[in-house]
Amino acid sequence: MFYESIFETASRIIASIDPLNFGSIAVHEFPGYVYMNAFLLPRGKTVIVPFYDAQQPFFCFTNFTRTPITVDGLVYPTPEHYFQAQKFLNPTDQRAAFLIAVKSAGDSPMDALTIARAWTRNWTSKEIVAWDAKRENVMEVALRAKIQQYPHIVKELLSTENYCLVEDTGSRNEKNWGWGADGRGANRLGILWMKLRNELWVKQNKKHLVVSPEQLYKQAQAERMPLGVRNTIMQQWSDVIRYVAPGVNLPSVMTTADVANIFALAKLCLQKMKRGEHAQAKSRKGEIIVYGISQQFGSFYMRGTDRHKRPIDVYIKNNQIFENNKAVKQSTWADWAFAIVKQHLSVQMQLKPQMQSGSKPQSLVVAQQSSRAHERAMSLFCGVFVMALLWLTVPTIGFPALLLAGVLTTAMVNMRQVWRCSNVTTTLVETLAPTIAVTKQFDADVVMPNKAVLNAFKQFSSREDIAQAQIEPAIHRNSTRFKS
Repeated sequence: MFYESIFETASRIIASIDPLNFGSIAVHEFPGYVYMNAFLLPRGKTVIVPFYDAQQPFFCFTNFTRTPITVDGLVYPTPEHYFQAQKFLNPTDQRAAFLIAVKSAGDSPMDALTIARAWTRNWTSKEIVAWDAKRENVMEVALRAKIQQYPHIVKELLSTENYCLVEDTGSRNEKNWGWGADGRGANRLGILWMKLRNELWVKQNKKHLVVSPEQLYKQAQAERMPLGVRNTIMQQWSDVIRYVAPGVNLPSVMTTADVANIFALAKLCLQKMKRGEHAQAKSRKGEIIVYGISQQFGSFYMRGTDRHKRPIDVYIKNNQIFENNKAVKQSTWADWAFAIVKQHLSVQMQLKPQMQSGSKPQSLVVAQQSSRAHERAMSLFCGVFVMALLWLTVPTIGFPALLLAGVLTTAMVNMRQVWRCSNVTTTLVETLAPTIAVTKQFDADVVMPNKAVLNAFKQFSSREDIAQAQIEPAIHRNSTRFKS
């Protein structure tokens, strides 16, 4: 996320600031961020803010976020490292050995979880009971360390106001820290975050935003359980209702900022694309995803290949996902492709007005004008220099001959400048390739007789994927996360 990356950098400098005196956070300070990610269940009244997957906002509330924490003088790469390391304090302190083993395995949060499971596989029932009795206190220590050391997490936590925080573990049916696939989970992580949020509101003298975490979650749970098993994150439910707080005005025109799930993406494409129109998005690894509106059925579709290089076709019809013509509750491939297509569509929507107007971006205009001015100045200088040299060395030369020599010199130097600019032009084409792909034209005054340059320009201007999104969002692809 944009805000998260900025605040993570700044937090290294101001980590000593007391988050409880962080200042008064204005309600709806980031309305576009909050209202897009607060939801009402069908026929529900409790506002829910879900978190769990890296595709969701508020990923910083999970233990898998890359936020190193320092506890008792020891630095842990992630909160998950800290949480799992506390299993190995008794009978001897093996935390250092555990962290070394995790680092040698890759040092990811999943590595910490995997190794901890391997090390505790032979635990006795007594050891299991002892850990279960203290694990929630261990988790609370990790959460407090996060808000003490990362002010941006404090800000995101307070932006959720008094809504019910839920770890949305439906896709993995984890029922202790989250609410599971059927809503019957304990949601202990969400409850802990609401407890810490209450403390922050009390410090800021905003007691009207203090809630009873247990009671609030019970209300949400009562609304959730009748909906049955749902193995996807909440943003992907077709019947979930986006909550808009009073006083927040939604934009009249839908943009990619309003796209929270694949159904919203389909709706936006139906608004922005014509029937039969399609486009291509490319992942960072080069996988091509074709998306558009079907000419025959008028529905939104995405096509590509799965990790086994097999063709896959996903389309949306009547708020239902179809994968290879079969109705499915969740498409893992579509979840992955969604973020890439959304990013590409955002770029296209920003560039489309330039394509329609035919106007050139200022960077290209300035570069062209500067190049032409430099060439003309150099050729004119050479022409004047030759005329002066002839006038001084050949006193008998007439003015017409002198003028002709100057004109010919200017023309020859100008042509030489054009031919010599091939390397500069190639660099310009490479630097401004995305811009050139949008305008698909150079100024008619720019002459490039060098065949290699013309071929390079033709290659750049004909490729459809130059203006496409090349940045694949930092999706946490290892979604098989569990917590114990």
